[in-house]
Amino acid sequence: MRTIDVVVASVEPDGKTTINNPTDSAIYHLRSTVACFDSGAAIVGGGVNFPTQIASGEDPVTSPFIKVSGEPESCDATVQGGAL
Repeated sequence: MRTIDVVVASVEPDGKTTINNPTDSAIYHLRSTVACFDSGAAIVGGGVNFPTQIASGEDPVTSPFIKVSGEPESCDATVQGGAL
């Protein structure tokens, strides 16, 4: 299985992440991680989600469980998956 870096199209302050599959095949075994930051760029929380698959050309929105201390200023996400 090869590892694919999947494109994160956007991350909302609540951690909802829009993912884009730029490949011509489905991507399986995904892991989406979110880190949330305060106005001073300190990490104040984050979360993780494991979407089952993303079909070619699909742009699903995932909602990882986010645990934060206070109100985050912003959140960033990374998504990785494997293809068979």
